[in-house]
Amino acid sequence: MNKKSIRKYFFVILLFIFIIVSLLMLHQKNSVDKSSLISGNSINSSTATPEVAPVYRFFNMKNGEHFYTIKESEKNKLVTNYSATYLFEGVAFYAYSNQVSNTVPVYRFYNSATGAHFYTINESERNTLLNSSYIPEDIAFYVYPSKTFDSDPKILPIYEFYHNASNSKFYTINSLERDKILNSSFYSFKGIAFYAYAVNFNQDKIYVSLQ
Repeated sequence: MNKKSIRKYFFVILLFIFIIVSLLMLHQKNSVDKSSLISGNSINSSTATPEVAPVYRFFNMKNGEHFYTIKESEKNKLVTNYSATYLFEGVAFYAYSNQVSNTVPVYRFYNSATGAHFYTINESERNTLLNSSYIPEDIAFYVYPSKTFDSDPKILPIYEFYHNASNSKFYTINSLERDKILNSSFYSFKGIAFYAYAVNFNQDKIYVSLQ
């Protein structure tokens, strides 16, 4: 083999090695990119702005309470399997399913004796319930305890009433509902419980259970 042939052979070997190394580097880069996408590192989900979700309202036709949930699965279960007891009334207001800055949890309790649920953001009231016959359930949702935390005009007060017969609380963002219930002997007005987002800015619907 002459020198010219050796140089040609050596050049081919180098070119082959270069191609192999380039392909390996490209494969490694693609693998890292895919891993980042799968793990969510390409978009930092922890810093993404959380969105409000609908809080659904049901009327318990057996005990007269109103039930609230932000969970789609729980809403669907009641609609599908318990429609004989729970009348679906739609979206009551919008809140957060996860805690964000300046929000507080709404704690949910269950009274096994009456079948009614009880909601509160008050830590003292929560502690009292924890030492009672009420059964603690998951945090229902997160809300603003005061209007001062956010100036968004869609954030409105949630009015709280106590339903005397079922020993439960009723909440509404609807001023027409509030005014109607103020004249009812079945409810006691407790004031503003917390603040949440309106279903729409000029909500005027009164639900069947209150008519």
